Amino acid sequence: MNQEGVLNLLLSKTETHSEIGGLLKIGKLELKLTPNLLDGPDFLQELAFEKGMLTIKGEKNGHSVVLSCWIDANAPLIHIDGKSNAPP
Repeated sequence: MNQEGVLNLLLSKTETHSEIGGLLKIGKLELKLTPNLLDGPDFLQELAFEKGMLTIKGEKNGHSVVLSCWIDANAPLIHIDGKSNAPP
C-alpha cells in the first residue's frame, strides 16, 4: 500500500519473460477504499497456496474490511470479493 492509501496488485504470468529470463509484470491493479481501513495497526495479508487466494484484512475505528483476491485459471479474470461493515 502506498502513502495515499492505494493498494497495488502487480500482475504477471509464468510465460512472460524478459530477454534475460526475468519474470515480467504485465499489469498493475490499483484499489482505493474510502474510508481507508487498511492503514490501521490491524492490517494483515495472507497467501493461501492451497486455494490460490490472497486475503487482505484491515480494521480501524471499529470498522473492518476483508478482501479476497484470486485468478481464474480457466479464463483471463481477476476476482476480488470485498466485505466491510463500514457505512457507504
